[in-house]
Order: sequence, then structure tokens, then C-alpha cells
Amino acid sequence: MSHKSSLSSPKPEFPVTPGRTLVLCFDGTAGQYDGYNTNAVKLFALLKKDDFREQLCYYQPGVGTYLNPSTVSPIFEWCAKVLDEAFAIFLNDHVMDGYRFLMENYRKEDKICLFGFSRGSYTARALAGMLHKVGLLPRDNQEQIPFAFKMYQNNSTSGIALAAGYKQTFCQTVPVEFMGVWDTVSSVGVFMGRTLPFTGVNATIKTFRHAVSLDEHRVRFMPYLLEPKLTDSSIPKDELPPTDALECWFSGCHSDIGGGNVQDDVARSLSDITLRWMVRQIMASDCGILFDADALKRATIPVIAHSSSVAVSPEIRSIDDENSSQQLFDSLAGFSAWKPLEILPLTWSVQDVQGAWHRKFGFHLGKGRPIVDPKPNFHVTVKERMANTTLKYRPKAQWVAGTEVYIE
Repeated sequence: MSHKSSLSSPKPEFPVTPGRTLVLCFDGTAGQYDGYNTNAVKLFALLKKDDFREQLCYYQPGVGTYLNPSTVSPIFEWCAKVLDEAFAIFLNDHVMDGYRFLMENYRKEDKICLFGFSRGSYTARALAGMLHKVGLLPRDNQEQIPFAFKMYQNNSTSGIALAAGYKQTFCQTVPVEFMGVWDTVSSVGVFMGRTLPFTGVNATIKTFRHAVSLDEHRVRFMPYLLEPKLTDSSIPKDELPPTDALECWFSGCHSDIGGGNVQDDVARSLSDITLRWMVRQIMASDCGILFDADALKRATIPVIAHSSSVAVSPEIRSIDDENSSQQLFDSLAGFSAWKPLEILPLTWSVQDVQGAWHRKFGFHLGKGRPIVDPKPNFHVTVKERMANTTLKYRPKAQWVAGTEVYIE
């Protein structure tokens, strides 16, 4: 039999068009496809997925991915979910699985685009950090992935030097064309904070967009913003252009920003605003992402056509205004398992205006997020919600009133 026979080849080869787009969407801890889908799922549903020669799409659900339902009981699965929420025990696996998808599929001139919500947004940022520090291994190097991840984790002086040598020896340098995340938080688990390098600053990301919550006020859900003033010393300043970064604050708590708190058939919700905003940012960036025309028609939210501008049509603005008055889901309201953490003495971290982190200790008591940016970007729907006299809305976040800049 010829060595070219498909029976002897573990992976059939197909003609691949140069310059494809690889889109990876990472969901939160308990996120998966159901009747209450997050924006990670809703964005994935809008993507063109019928021609791998143009675009490859990857969706990663939350905890449960690594548990075989035929071998574990529902109680074991529930315990794993609780442990993952507390200690992020599956975080490394999530990052490595995303890396594995890229290793097996990336070709020269392909564009990488990463998206995520909540824990998934941290996973996306960690994957970009791993690509930045150790590069991307050639295809079929499965055994190398755990070792490459250990190299990425090691942020000591000797570890950084070793990773640079590893990258030069085994890997290729790949940029991230677009990263879009919904409300990244500083704690990847209830008892575990930021641990992975280059999740706050990463010069290999071309375009970065972040939708941030104005009303989330749980102590373990402090926002993890970019660190633009910190120096990424691993890349010469003249080698890569600065990241085109935009972080915008929206009305709502954590799940109001990333979705998952209302049924899919609900016509209006706060999370629809952030989804539409992200889609407009994608289209304006010209990052290569292709949308499915039929999926756009089926979507319960209108989506603009491809454009180099993020300008909002009167129709979209009107719908955004309607959504701005929808219910806000406060995770500390009523009976909440998160409440004990607000009345116990705990340590938490906050960022200053330079992006550096500072630890605090005490009773958090549900205080709003501090906004240290001297000119924070607020979405225009925040103004609309505050102007609604029926709602009597005032964001829980703490900032100097009058310094905010309203954008679309």
C-alpha cells in the first residue's frame, strides 16, 4: 500500500488558504451551551463556520470539559465545579487545550482572535501570555505542551531567560490579532488570585477590547484591567507597535456584562448591549473575523454590517436605549452564597492608575469597584440608564463624577 494512502495517514491533509482566521471563545467556570447562554456562546453562534479554509472556530465550555459523564457521578461533578470555582484547579488545562488547538491548526499568515467571559477571559489572556512568552510549538508536539506551560509559568529571572531560549529553539512567534473579553476579574478562584505572567500587559496583542462592569461589587470580583503604564521589557520597543486598547465600563453586574442570567428567548437584556458593542469593535478592527449572514438574521439582536467605523445607527441606538433600562442582576442581593465573604476579614487586590497591584485587608462590605482612571470610558447607555427617573440608577463603582467620557 502506498505511504500516501489515507489509511496510513493519521491526519488527512486538505488544501488550506493562507491567511485564515482562528477564533477561540472561552466560557466562564460553569458556562456551557444551555438556555441561558453567555456572550461567549452568542458570539460563537454568529461566526461563519462552514469553510475551514477561511475560518476555524473553537469554543471551550467551563468546568466539566475534563470530566467524562459516563465515569463520574453528578455529585462528583458538582464537587469538581465547587473546587474549580474556589481554587481554579482546571485553569492550566483550559489554557493548554486552547494552545493545543492553535498548535494543531495554525499556519503561517493565519490570524488569531481570542474571546472570553469571566474565568474564560482570564484563560484567553493567559493563552495570549503563553504565546508571547514561549511562542507556538510546531504541529504534533503534544508531549511538549505541559513542559511549555511550565516554562510559561516560571516568572523568575532564570525562568524568563530559559523560556526565551526555548522559544527560539522550538517555537515560532505568533501575534494575537484581536482579543475581546467581558469583565475579567482579578481572582481566578475564590481563594486564588492572578498567577500567570503577561495577562496584564502583552505587546503581541494587536487589538484589545474589554467590557467592564460598573455595578459588580463582590470582593472576589475586582476588575483585572490592562497595565498600560507597565513596561513589557521582553520585547524591544521598536519591534512591535503598541496595542490598540480600549476598556469601556457598562451598567450591570458581572453576568449583566458577559451574559448568562436571562433565557435566550428574552428579547432585551443588559448583556445584549455589550455583545453588540463587541461585534462593532470586531468589524471596525478589520481583524479578519467572518460572520454567518444567516446567523445574523436569526440573532435576537441586530448586528451592523462590516464597517471601518464603530458609529451606531439610529436603529441600534434606539435598541441599546431600550436595553439600558432592563433588570440588573446583583449577585449580593437576597440570599447569596457570596455574602459571607463580604463580612469576613479578607485580603484582596486593587490596581492603581499605573496598573500596579496593591493588597488590602479588612471587611469589604460590598463596596463598589474603585475606578482610578482619570478619564474612564463609559458607554453611552450608562447615561441613558441614569437619566431614567423610574430606575433611580447610580452606578455602584466609585469614581470622580464628571471625569467620565461617554463613548459608543
